[in-house]
Amino acid sequence: MGDFRQEVNSYNQLRRTRVLDLDFTTEAGQGAPTTLTVATAVDDPTITVADDASFGAGQFFGIFGGDTDVPQFYFGTVWEAPVANVLKVDSQLDSVFGIGSVVLPLSKNMAVDGSVTPVTFSVQAGGATSNIMVDVARIMMVMETPGAVDLNKFGSGAPLTKGILFRRKNGVVENIWNVKTNRDFVKLTFDYDPYVASNPSQGIDGLSVRNTYAGEDKHGSSLGLEPGDSLEMIVRDNLLTRTTIFETMGQGHVRPPK
Repeated sequence: MGDFRQEVNSYNQLRRTRVLDLDFTTEAGQGAPTTLTVATAVDDPTITVADDASFGAGQFFGIFGGDTDVPQFYFGTVWEAPVANVLKVDSQLDSVFGIGSVVLPLSKNMAVDGSVTPVTFSVQAGGATSNIMVDVARIMMVMETPGAVDLNKFGSGAPLTKGILFRRKNGVVENIWNVKTNRDFVKLTFDYDPYVASNPSQGIDGLSVRNTYAGEDKHGSSLGLEPGDSLEMIVRDNLLTRTTIFETMGQGHVRPPK
């Protein structure tokens, strides 16, 4: 009976944790971060920052701050050109952030040239001094490409030379996989769907991939991240001729406290 209650307790605790759909993002080439100059409230449709120079219409960004014991984060997109350091955001604020909270311009489009300088896209748990722990159950990827895809290509272009390196950093560096062709995605996940522009229901060339870790018929374990840990996708080739949009998302939840 005690074991049963413990299982129910754990289940109810899990239900109360925050679910996560986190885009892999990079700060590279996105301009300087800024800070809030006005504290936010839940449901605010705007934020006020010290400097809006890096935040034109369409800019994806994150806000990081909140109470020191319960760190908060928010991701959104600026949907209109800023006026006098006021940014209109597409998703109303869901957390309270104080003056001085960091506002960071980000990109989630992995269609970049990393052939000379590698570009790292990542998701992470809270900072090393926070109490946020995360379990990532699966990785979702979607591409739009300038031409037709097939298994011998990466996107719609030639195979990669160095590849897209996926790794976990949790005190040590753990390489998980390296993909150079669309065939590698199939071998890795088998959850691979190509899209064809001539198909009216799809209307564009591209592909999607689902890489699941949790589940007994998969890897049997989520990718756990402690405070300060991260998952990284490192682009080390020129993807600009192979794909026009390439986005990756980590799906999971905040881990219940022990």
